[in-house]
Amino acid sequence: MAVMVSVYCLAYNHGKYIKDALEGFVNQITDFEYEVFVHDDASTDNTAEVILEYARKYPDIIKPIIQTENKYSQGISIFYNYIFPRMSGKYIAACEGDDYWCERDKLQKQIDFLERNEDYVACAHDSIILDHRKDDKILFSSRKKSGQVSMREIIDWKCIFQSASLVYRRRMREIPQLRSINGMGDYSFALQLGECGKIYYMKEPMSVYRVNVEGSWSMRNSDRNRNAYTMIEILEEFDNLSAGKYRRLIQRKEDELNIGIYYRENDLEQLKKMGSVRIAHSGNIKLAVSIFMQSHCRWLFLKLRKIIRKV
Repeated sequence: MAVMVSVYCLAYNHGKYIKDALEGFVNQITDFEYEVFVHDDASTDNTAEVILEYARKYPDIIKPIIQTENKYSQGISIFYNYIFPRMSGKYIAACEGDDYWCERDKLQKQIDFLERNEDYVACAHDSIILDHRKDDKILFSSRKKSGQVSMREIIDWKCIFQSASLVYRRRMREIPQLRSINGMGDYSFALQLGECGKIYYMKEPMSVYRVNVEGSWSMRNSDRNRNAYTMIEILEEFDNLSAGKYRRLIQRKEDELNIGIYYRENDLEQLKKMGSVRIAHSGNIKLAVSIFMQSHCRWLFLKLRKIIRKV
């Protein structure tokens, strides 16, 4: 039987958590074949040993790729160089080594939907955020219902879906433009998927996304201003690739990101230059009122003083 889904898992020093990811893979109940490529990027803990143990136990599912030197630090695309050429599935799914799937029919539900709906290029679902710093669990998405994800939602990127929840058609990775946007892969890839076709969202939480884990993406990329600048670069590049089709939505998001940068840097002058109307349009009403008052307070004071003097 041909492989229906190719899954990939990127791991680095995930020795404490990799078993949860691997168990989530091997415990899927499906009526189709699937394969899982688990890439260890020269971990210094026991991650590689655990992966190899599962590969010996489940050779038809787990396909290990063990590096002896770290590729990420060399700027090498792990996915396109070491994983994608080996994939044979019609669909692709992913899960980082410190995240995991918590429903055994996750793949089956998503593939059933995509097989019935050829006009959709991808299917995602809600996730559970597991915060290791607070020992707390909350839902990732604020969406209340299942349904198509709009381009506005993707551009806003307000907790719509996380990478471990996504299943998409293999052909999406064969589009040259998808390779051209760098940084914050989840966001840039979601933008391109939304431009290529429709994305369906399932409300059921079927994966767990760990945050504040040592060595995780969320810990390595905790600088909010740096992330905001990266998102602005991605949006500018996407705006060019989409020939300005979503310029209004992109401008609104860029304003929101710039406002956050200026606010965190306490740059009142830049906020005043943007103006209260533009700030309000970005969605930050309280800050817009504050900037309006600070910008016009002196003018109002002088006006009132003239009136009082005349009286």
